[in-house]
Amino acid sequence: MKRLLIAGLAGIVIVLGFWQIAVPGSLITDLIENSLEDKGLHADFMGFRKGLFYNFESRQITLKKSGALLLSIENARARVNPLSLLALRLPVLFDGDISGGRINGRVDLLHDNRADITIEKAEMEGISLFRALGLAGSRGIFSGDMKIENSSGEIRFALTNAVFESASFGGIMLPLEMFNKARGAMTINNNTVDIKSLALEGDGIYARIKGNITDGRASLTAELMPERSFNEKNYIFSMLEQYKVSPGYYSIPITSNLNVNSEQ
Repeated sequence: MKRLLIAGLAGIVIVLGFWQIAVPGSLITDLIENSLEDKGLHADFMGFRKGLFYNFESRQITLKKSGALLLSIENARARVNPLSLLALRLPVLFDGDISGGRINGRVDLLHDNRADITIEKAEMEGISLFRALGLAGSRGIFSGDMKIENSSGEIRFALTNAVFESASFGGIMLPLEMFNKARGAMTINNNTVDIKSLALEGDGIYARIKGNITDGRASLTAELMPERSFNEKNYIFSMLEQYKVSPGYYSIPITSNLNVNSEQ
């Protein structure tokens, strides 16, 4: 029994020693950065610190694309399962704060470039990605999840208590301030985002957006469906008369470059 106990303690020391000595913090950050590189993304770490039991934390992690800030995670904590290395996998389980909400998920750094990420009740205005998509000044509570594997995957989200500002896409002004809720589902395949469903709701008005975004170039159609009483008291629809298909139905093409590749 004593030998077994000694062997167990020695095994623990060896495992912990391997993590502390043979796995420098720079190796961990390099693995994360390399896994993002194929997607055109870059991560910066502030206050990175390795823990004792195959865990690490960072005061702040910022995610960028071509220099443009997409999101910032505060008080990030993560852990790895050392036994997964035997299967040539390195899943990292993480959680942190994001714009007043929470983010958690799993990212596999070695085998299949898989990521499962969930964001709960984050303030939209604190997520820079929305500014990059032309929604600067908009507010609301964002919740959603993303599942990605080998540059393909799916995103689902919902926005509540939203306050949008009108936005211009390709010279066409969309009256986004009329909506206070949104929900959507889209798929990603390499550099193409396919919008399967994107619904916006307001008092007396409903809208759908469909189409795709490829290499930052949007090719979308926005369908506006105001109720008659809503239509009569909003002057904006007189400016959209050319897109009127039938009473209470407008179809607006959106072809525009979305600014996701410049410094914010």
